[in-house]
Amino acid sequence: MLTFFADESIVNRGGAEDYDLSIYGGIVLDEATFDELSQFIYKIKDKYVLPQELEIKWRFESYWENMIKVRYLEKGITKKTHPALYMSFKPDHAQLKNQILEKIAASSAKIIIAIRPNKLLGASDEQKIEYSIGAVARKFEKLLQKTNDLGIILADELPKRINSKSVIDHQYILKLCCRGSGTIHFKHLISIVPTINSSISPIHQINDVLLGAVQYYILEFIRQLSDPTRNADQARGILSKIIGNFLKAQPGQFVINNGILMYPPKVTRKNTAAGIFLNKLEKQLEKDFNLI
Repeated sequence: MLTFFADESIVNRGGAEDYDLSIYGGIVLDEATFDELSQFIYKIKDKYVLPQELEIKWRFESYWENMIKVRYLEKGITKKTHPALYMSFKPDHAQLKNQILEKIAASSAKIIIAIRPNKLLGASDEQKIEYSIGAVARKFEKLLQKTNDLGIILADELPKRINSKSVIDHQYILKLCCRGSGTIHFKHLISIVPTINSSISPIHQINDVLLGAVQYYILEFIRQLSDPTRNADQARGILSKIIGNFLKAQPGQFVINNGILMYPPKVTRKNTAAGIFLNKLEKQLEKDFNLI
């Protein structure tokens, strides 16, 4: 059985305010890899002498706030009052993220994400999450059919986006899978399970780092659209660590809209702002990672 841990990362700051771009999806694991990666997070926290209840985050500012939240640091300590202490934690945080990405790369984990420029599409909150979950669910079903496995999706952020009655409406959850599904028949995907307060989960923390790497790459891509001279080598190098884990169409090949799903798809984009942006992003991914 395979479990798909899905979460959302938003690109809407630092020059990306006009996009409100959603990255939804994450890591697909079998039982053995789930245990392997979970144990890795427990051990790496011990290595860095961090409390197990500390949630690892991609953004250092969020990681710093969490250290205060779990009382690893005193509440009165801030970036302004203790700038040297603040800066001293940054190298370890960067190493921590790098080791997590390397662990993902060395594992059998698969990655499926959907990228959707919501502001360019004028989408409502509910539409944002529905279309993204529907997109990754269809791709997950194809993976399950290929491997002849059963699977479930643990969907973070879903409870925040739809009303409380819908969250427990099983028919509503199943409809999310089938939105725009065309000829896809869901025979292997058992259910989508809305998750609440899963931040302490080791896999949730791995997902945050994974999605953060994608977020960073796309943010730098957006910044390059405004400033073509901007150097995005660091973001490119970080994402390259896990590019091999994205779901492939077949051995030795990677096709845009397999592990990385762009919505809306090419056939419906036309000459729209969202379509032009996604076409440029696809070309950049092909150039940077030799994707087919």
